[in-house]
Amino acid sequence: MDIPVQLEGAAPGVLISGGVLRLNKRKLRVKALPAKLPDLLTVDISSLELGGKIYTSELKNDDYILLHPDNTVVCQVRTARASILATEEETDAEEGAEGDEATETTAGADAKSEE
Repeated sequence: MDIPVQLEGAAPGVLISGGVLRLNKRKLRVKALPAKLPDLLTVDISSLELGGKIYTSELKNDDYILLHPDNTVVCQVRTARASILATEEETDAEEGAEGDEATETTAGADAKSEE
């Protein structure tokens, strides 16, 4: 039976680092006795940093069996697209400044070799 996933807590990777929380699996397939079948699968995300992931192997319980591989990602905190673009622009600007200095150094060396 498919059981919905409920996230609990606030991920520091989102609040502090500006990441984006992505819920990869909204429902998980569970095998259990009807009396022990949970209404919700609660996942605590209060320890998720930027780049952190929660796998199905971390949600194991004695009352039920998850019918997904252990390496299935339930949710993760990823870098926001806007911050990736800002980082690339900063890197490009730094490379451009270094390139200008290299051009000036090369031009100065050429002038000295001509003398």
